Amino acid sequence: MPKNSTGCKPRGLNQIWFSDIATYSESRLRHNKKWVSIALTIDLPSDIEANLRQRWNDLPRHALEALAVDGYRSRVLSRAQVRRMLGFETREQVDAFMAAAGVPFDYSIEDFEHDAATSAHLQELRRR
Repeated sequence: MPKNSTGCKPRGLNQIWFSDIATYSESRLRHNKKWVSIALTIDLPSDIEANLRQRWNDLPRHALEALAVDGYRSRVLSRAQVRRMLGFETREQVDAFMAAAGVPFDYSIEDFEHDAATSAHLQELRRR
């Protein structure tokens, strides 16, 4: 709990525990990968905590999703990592989630040119 300059706990703060966030990913049982559980505590004024809980209800899940979005936006996480982190089954679910969060699909000019070359090559093979 943060303390003010007098060393006392500030008044009106509620603690929200985000424990074992990794449990949100049901797919971890299907993947033979090591999972780490992280417990976070966020100290918030009680009115802010109430507003957030009223808006999002499941604050731990919302925090996990926000972490995934920010990680993807900043290119720290790949789509595959976001899929595993949030327990999605398909890439399409990740794409829909990111679109709903206002995150554009990460598709560069180089990706487009590569796909165009692949398409042209496949069309050439069909003609033979």
